[in-house]
Amino acid sequence: MEGAAAFGLTLPLIAKADGTKFGKSESGTVWLDPAKTSPYEMYQFWLNTSDADVIGFLKHFTFLGRDAIDDLGARCAATRRSARRSVCWRAR
Repeated sequence: MEGAAAFGLTLPLIAKADGTKFGKSESGTVWLDPAKTSPYEMYQFWLNTSDADVIGFLKHFTFLGRDAIDDLGARCAATRRSARRSVCWRAR
């Protein structure tokens, strides 16, 4: 393997609007493994996402395009519940 190319990928830490990190070492963690997090718990986690975080989470955890997310954010500015529902159904 000498002389072979090696590649790496790094991603920035995802933080919530309050500055706390989003990750497995935090309380209220959800897992993709259904043995650790039920579908109901996963749905409730995304549905209860804070208004300040929902648009950022749509960008990180869904395959929606930036235009669709921006449009959803503009249409749901008064109430982010529709945007949270979008995260619930797409981030699974």
